[in-house]
Amino acid sequence: MHVVYDSLQQTIAFRSEIHTPVCLEGVCKPLDVLLYWDLSGAYLGYTTLEGVPLTKFDHDPFTAKDYLQLHTLLCNRYSALDRKTLEELVTSEAPSGERIVFNGMEVEAISGATVKEIQEEVVHGALYSCYSLWHLVYGQAVTSIKEHVAKNATERFVVQLLDAEWSHYWEYAVRLMDDTLIQRHPVRLAAVFQKCSPLVRKRILQKASSDHAELSDLERRLIGLFEEVDVNTRTLLIRRAIKSGAPGLLALKEGMNAMTKNQLEMYLKAAEALEPNSRQPIVTHGIKLRANSESNHTYVLQQFLNKYE
Repeated sequence: MHVVYDSLQQTIAFRSEIHTPVCLEGVCKPLDVLLYWDLSGAYLGYTTLEGVPLTKFDHDPFTAKDYLQLHTLLCNRYSALDRKTLEELVTSEAPSGERIVFNGMEVEAISGATVKEIQEEVVHGALYSCYSLWHLVYGQAVTSIKEHVAKNATERFVVQLLDAEWSHYWEYAVRLMDDTLIQRHPVRLAAVFQKCSPLVRKRILQKASSDHAELSDLERRLIGLFEEVDVNTRTLLIRRAIKSGAPGLLALKEGMNAMTKNQLEMYLKAAEALEPNSRQPIVTHGIKLRANSESNHTYVLQQFLNKYE
């Protein structure tokens, strides 16, 4: 496995040079390709070596369509090839023909013997090559990449992942970050929080939160994005705000109109427990929402205001 760098000496991919024989009735032909993975271990692509094209069992070289079909197959992490042995991918009813040896086991090599379930996935006449490459792409290489990254990841590398355009890099970066890194990059994490999936938002919140009631700079930034995130993340933000007491509840008051009925009830119940001086800005904002008819749950808000007007 080799690391691929850009002109700035940043890691941009991983590459492995594959040399394995495809043996057909005692005659072996080479399967020589370069496989590429991204920084998270996800398949990127492949290239052939100059002057060494991929071939089928009838010795015909791959066509442009075949190369594209192979790439499409290798992009599919959930291919049926994952659930099948090579022996299961050929039918016993097929007429006898050329045979190949894989891990000491002879199986039918002719393309017509391929089971219907995967006929459209694999390149016609190149079942063994497709099967071998798919398992190389999703096998030990991925484990090796993740072990390498976990052992060697630097702050610069994590920042590179956070600044990337690809969402799976953001999740990977959050997984790699310890408490120190989390608190050192509030601006970047808030930017990711705004556009990432609910699952990644949950992980950011989990890592950002501490046992202390006091809100960190990062948590304040996340609460500030309340109206821009999904409803489940909003519930998590409300719970964190409640844990922090007055600072968190006050930081959330601008988001009252975006809350669901249950969220608003939870928020206002916590506000009731505040000292009068701390609670007053929330009351004042509630009166403003009611006056402007902006509240989505006026009766819930009115019940709260009745206690303090």
